[in-house]
Formats: sequence, C-alpha cells, structure tokens
Amino acid sequence: MSGYPVPDVTSTQAASPPPAAGPEPAGAAEQNRLRSVVKLLLVALALYLVWRLASRVGWREVGARMAAVGPVPLLLSTLFLFGRHVAVNLRWSLALRRLGPQPHHLVRILMLFSAALVNHITPAARVLGGILRARYLGRYQSHPFSELYGVVLADQVSHHLVHLVLTWLALVAMAWQVGQRETALIAGLALPAVALVATYAFHTRHSERWRPVTDLARRIARRQESRLSRLLAGGRGAFRRFREIFEDRDLQVRMSIFGVAFFVLNVLAQWVIFAGLESKVSLLTVAITVALGAAAGQLTGTPGGAATTEAAMIACFAALGVDRVDAVAATLLYRGLHYGLIMVLGVPALLYFEFLDSTAKP
Repeated sequence: MSGYPVPDVTSTQAASPPPAAGPEPAGAAEQNRLRSVVKLLLVALALYLVWRLASRVGWREVGARMAAVGPVPLLLSTLFLFGRHVAVNLRWSLALRRLGPQPHHLVRILMLFSAALVNHITPAARVLGGILRARYLGRYQSHPFSELYGVVLADQVSHHLVHLVLTWLALVAMAWQVGQRETALIAGLALPAVALVATYAFHTRHSERWRPVTDLARRIARRQESRLSRLLAGGRGAFRRFREIFEDRDLQVRMSIFGVAFFVLNVLAQWVIFAGLESKVSLLTVAITVALGAAAGQLTGTPGGAATTEAAMIACFAALGVDRVDAVAATLLYRGLHYGLIMVLGVPALLYFEFLDSTAKP
C-alpha cells in the first residue's frame, strides 16, 4: 500500500510542483524496517498475553460466554460501531465546507472506511489513511491536493486532541476507582492548566510559535518513503488550511462535539456486549477501559491497534473488578465486530475507489 501515486492536481489555482526527490536519508530504510519489526513483535507479545489470560480462565468457558450473546446485542453493537463513522463524517464535513460543494455523505463514509482499512493493514505508515482520504476527495474537488490534505489533517488532529483529553480523564477516573485518590486529584487539577497553556500556544498569531508544528511535519516527512516525503515536505497549502480551521474556535467546538460522539458510540458498542452477557458492568468502567485501550493501541503504533488494544482492555477490566471470563469474551466480541466491519465495508470501498469510481481523473 505504500506505492499510492501522488494524485493529479487540477485546479483553477496554480499548484506548486512537488519538490524534487532527494536521496533517502541514510539509515531511514533500516529504521523503517526496524520499526515494523518492533510493531510486529508488540502484536505478537500482546496476542500471547491475551492467549495466556484466556487459557487461564479457560477457552471453553470464554467461547461459551461469547456464544451466549444473542443477535440483538451484536446488531446494536455493530450499529454503534458504524455510527462512529457517521460521526467522523459529520465532523469532517464541517471542515470541508470551507472548500465548497462536497461529495455525498455516503461517498465520504466509504472514503473513511477505505482509509480505515489501509490503516489497519499498513504497520509501517499509518498516515496513509489520511493521504488516501485526500486523494479520493481530490476527484470531487478542484482544490490543490495539499489543501485537501490540510483539511484531512485538521480532522485527524481534532480527533486526537479530543481523545487525548478523554484519555487523561480516563486515567483520573481509573486512579480514583483503584483507590489512588491523591493521584486522581492532582491529575484532574493539572488538566485545566495544561489545556490553558496549550490553547494559548496554539492560538497565538506569532509565526515563530508554529515552527514546532512545521518541524514536526518535516520530521515525519523524513521518516516516510520518498513519495510520501515529497508530499508532506511541500505542504504549505496543507498547513495554511490546517491553521485556518484551528483558528476558528466555533468550528473547533462543533468538531469536538462529534469527536466526543465518536467516543460515546465506542463505549455503547462495548457496553451492549456486556448487557448481552448479562454482566453488570457500569458505563464508567467501560468508558475508562475503551479510552485506555485505544490509547495503548495508538502509543504502540500497531496497525489498527491490533492485539495491544485488546490486551490493554482486558487488563483494565480485570483491574476494575470485572469478571475475567466476561472481560475476555466481551472484549474479543467487541473488537471482532470492529475488525469485521472495517473489512466488510472497507474492502469493497477501496476496490470501488481504485477501480470503479467513474469520477476518477485520468
């Protein structure tokens, strides 16, 4: 999947050509291979830990509990998981309004599923999903590709900022639940202070404040393959759009609401599985676990958070007093539905955009 071509740009504006390809930084290929190996080892370790835990409680018992869940909870969970992409689509559409007319909602949702599929199967370059979204969007827009990618990047950063705050709150709640009240209070009081400092630094209009962002983009570019490096390194238009979106505070509030909706739908998708098991697990416990599990998957960088997310979720459920058999069964069902939905809708969506989309430019 790393060979996606840089999309053609047809615009009324003159699009600056991508900078000439330079030699790949020394040792970059070896670093990429090493990073991929480390991620695969993390997946293997997490799978082993999940297997060991399930073996201790008994695979037969776990299987029996999973089989006890009726079709209604499974259907509801699947609908909630699909609803996440609807929430992302609505959040993305808010930013896309700056570019004029948009493709149909269904088309955008299919773009999201195809991007999610790519992110789940490319352990070395998770940014490809965002590149793919911008590439497909370019078939329906006349703006330069860099500006389209800037809107996608703003949507992704908005998502991660919301998730960062929710993860912090989950850590506070986790510490409180396990009896670490002082730690919870300190972390809870620190959150507003950090948010104020970050908001000031981010919204200041002094250009030097933006150098860390630009430097980060260049650092990312150096770590990717040559085509992806050229795309990000020449993305002044991307960061102009990115900054415009983040300077609009009303827009950010509305986008953040959909980011919270994404998280709530995730929580409900897991909670209805416990309801199907007739296991009395609170929404707070599920919210803490879903947030920390997703954070573990993001931090380890495994494709789609595979294995590391499941291992972290099972460990959190166990730490919060959930029956281990129910924890393993509910987590595996929830994540299984997640992967299944991505595959069932992502593969046809990817094939459609790559081979059948009549709007594709020659």
